Amino acid sequence: MAVLINMPLPPCPKPGKDARGHAVTGASAGTIIKLDRFADIILRRGRGAEIVFDAAVEAPDCPMALAHAAMLHLLADTRAGILAARPLLDRAAALSAGATARETLYLQAVTAIADDRPLAASLLFLELGRLAPADLFAGYVGQLHCLNHGYFEIMLGLARTQAAANPADGFALGMLSFALDQNDMPGPAEEAGLAALDADGEIAWVHHALAHVFQSQGRIAEGLALLDTCAPSWDQCGSSMYTHNWWHAMLMRLRAGENAGVLGCYDRHIAPGTAESTSSFVNAASLLARLEMRGIEVGERWRPLADEAETRIGEHVLPFLDIHYALALARAGRDAAAAALYRSAVAHGAAATPETQHLWRDIGAPLIRAVADFGLGLPESAERGLRALAAQTHRIGGSSVQRALLAEIAVAAAG
Repeated sequence: MAVLINMPLPPCPKPGKDARGHAVTGASAGTIIKLDRFADIILRRGRGAEIVFDAAVEAPDCPMALAHAAMLHLLADTRAGILAARPLLDRAAALSAGATARETLYLQAVTAIADDRPLAASLLFLELGRLAPADLFAGYVGQLHCLNHGYFEIMLGLARTQAAANPADGFALGMLSFALDQNDMPGPAEEAGLAALDADGEIAWVHHALAHVFQSQGRIAEGLALLDTCAPSWDQCGSSMYTHNWWHAMLMRLRAGENAGVLGCYDRHIAPGTAESTSSFVNAASLLARLEMRGIEVGERWRPLADEAETRIGEHVLPFLDIHYALALARAGRDAAAAALYRSAVAHGAAATPETQHLWRDIGAPLIRAVADFGLGLPESAERGLRALAAQTHRIGGSSVQRALLAEIAVAAAG
């Protein structure tokens, strides 16, 4: 029987331990229940994750409550989120001497994300998966982090470790399905995804993983049948997952040649969430670009995206995000803002951490410029820039379907 999203978890099985049997330092039973609730909400991509902030306030000496609260800020993928995470991480670090090995590794991984050390964070999540394979929340955060930074082999290693230790768990199987798909193993990905669906039919990440499998194999009718069946359950998801799964459904409609109605679907299911999460913004910009490349007029729909993108100039959390900001600015005709975003990205690359300097300087900033050139009606420059970087676009992160937008733009630019 599937656990309903946002329903309370049962009491902790043992004093001082969470629902999966891990010791939690410095927390009361009530705090641990809140942390379990938070983990379940994130795994199900539900609403109400802010409960973790209550846990951090009521248990200021609990490293996991503080680190989880910091992680929720970081999941926003904004500069403000990074800044909000730092004092929580500093407080948790001051308490780390009394923490367990699992808590220490998790804190180190989250801190590495905040410090812009993505490879270090990925390897720490992999180590944590080996130490505590039942900690599926940490595994899922690790999967999202690896996705953001293109560490797909590490993602697969982590997912395999946790699925082996939790062979009947829908969350673990869903993560394995997605990791296999992103490593070009659609057959095993489908097998794991269907097993996850059997274990728990309401995990939105599982629906997402299977959408990737069906889309990558061109099995559009099967994919649409699955997503149409699952779509009602997405109403319980937060903006990011809700818009993303609808985005997948719309891409399949376009792939099937069913262009009619996609724009209306965009207005109902994606446009309202574009300011709620960076992921929803990406879904919106990506879909509008694909619609335009198919000759569909989108009217003034770029304008609110450009308004949001202008507020993000100078953030530079992920190059993957910035290329979508550049696209929105350019398609809305905001040449000066698009140029400012590119200049800011170049400056950021020059000052970035050793782990990310090459990424921003040699891949991120040139991609931002190429995408902006396309949006501004400079196809030759766009095509030239995208062609030069085609073999390296996986480095900016995002899924294979998301990055396919760059290949579509290159084809459109080439005429």
